[in-house]
Amino acid sequence: MCNNNRFDYIDYEGKLYPYLWLEIPNWGIYRVSTSSLSNALMENDLATYKSEEARHIDEMFFFFVEDEDFQLSDEEIIDVILRAVT
Repeated sequence: MCNNNRFDYIDYEGKLYPYLWLEIPNWGIYRVSTSSLSNALMENDLATYKSEEARHIDEMFFFFVEDEDFQLSDEEIIDVILRAVT
């Protein structure tokens, strides 16, 4: 997956998923991860959490970006997020 020390990792069901803390201007500092983690937390219907642990992990994150976007710079990831939510 991501082999970069700018990432922290969360373990879910024995797999490590990268995440970042990003400072989004005028909003604050938020934890962001990949769509792979988001998908792993949900049942196949993508509407139900797999478990209470999955719900708790999901609530720790502000946003999930596509896996390929996670390789962008912090500033570019922030742009992706802002385009999606504004």
